[in-house]
Amino acid sequence: MSDKKITQEDVRMIADESAGPDERARSLFRLAYWEIGDYDHLESAIAALLNHRSAMLRGAALKTLLAGWRRAQYIDDAINILRYDNDLDWCARADAAFSLAAFTLHTGQQRERIVRELVRTLQRDEAWAVQEASYEQLLKILAPSRDIHFSGQFDRDRDVDWALLGPYLEN
Repeated sequence: MSDKKITQEDVRMIADESAGPDERARSLFRLAYWEIGDYDHLESAIAALLNHRSAMLRGAALKTLLAGWRRAQYIDDAINILRYDNDLDWCARADAAFSLAAFTLHTGQQRERIVRELVRTLQRDEAWAVQEASYEQLLKILAPSRDIHFSGQFDRDRDVDWALLGPYLEN
């Protein structure tokens, strides 16, 4: 359990379409730190946000369900958001990369599948911020002792250790 206090306002905010996405996302982040048993009645409302028009809310929902609560049934949703052809917002895709990696780091589950999806995204996504997020998460999984700082704007041609990723590369 976390010291981040959940309020009734946080709980109400999950389904409040009149509230701003940033306020709702903050409530979701606080929920992510709590055991699902305390708030499992909110899971379906949070899962519904995976299809929300706001990229911020899609990402926050993923962070709560996968990174925080470690709910494996949302991996396919996260992979769909991670793929550029399914979600055009780079923020949501970067949050999906984080959420997938956090899930596998905490649970050890679906590591191979998640690594392959992150490598695929690193290779194919044109947004440098998504490339950087994917590579950072890959380093956390495959080489946790490595430094994750890049000089300037991330460049996959300059900053990626492709030899490390060799076993996971697509042709």
